[in-house]
Amino acid sequence: MGGSILTAFRTFYLKELLDPLTPPDSPLSRSESPVLPVGCKPATVLAMTNIGQHLIVIDSNKAIKVVNLSYNGDTPIPDSVAYVFPAHRDSVQGVRSMPPSAYVQADFYTWSVCGTVIFWDQDGEFKEELSIDLEQRNDMDDDYKNELKVVEITQSATFFVSGDKFGVLRYVKLCR
Repeated sequence: MGGSILTAFRTFYLKELLDPLTPPDSPLSRSESPVLPVGCKPATVLAMTNIGQHLIVIDSNKAIKVVNLSYNGDTPIPDSVAYVFPAHRDSVQGVRSMPPSAYVQADFYTWSVCGTVIFWDQDGEFKEELSIDLEQRNDMDDDYKNELKVVEITQSATFFVSGDKFGVLRYVKLCR
């Protein structure tokens, strides 16, 4: 039986040994992160949109945060929390900015799992609310309740389209 011995050598330079190739450790929590603005309680971000110099954030604390943005060149950086106010009584699913030609005079809107859509201005003032009726199946238990998943408003804000957990799409005209 013949065998061969393979010998490999590698040259190491002192710089390679001193500069590790692994990235630095991540912060243990968002409260240690430089991106989290001062005054924010740690929470999971569920949805966000921007309105001019503000970032609207919906978090797991069921709060809406209006965050001021500063810019480093073309890169927006969260700066400080301008307003914090309660969102819905139930879980918030999303947030979208309103089109400039909006029928409802609001800056953004949020929607919740139970079908509530609330329109807000950038100062956190309630403008209008509407409710979307969600069909529930009688043969399902509470774990399989229908939920509002998405709401999109047309550019003129005269119609919106909603979608729920059961796959039903609704095209609804907004009227006063």
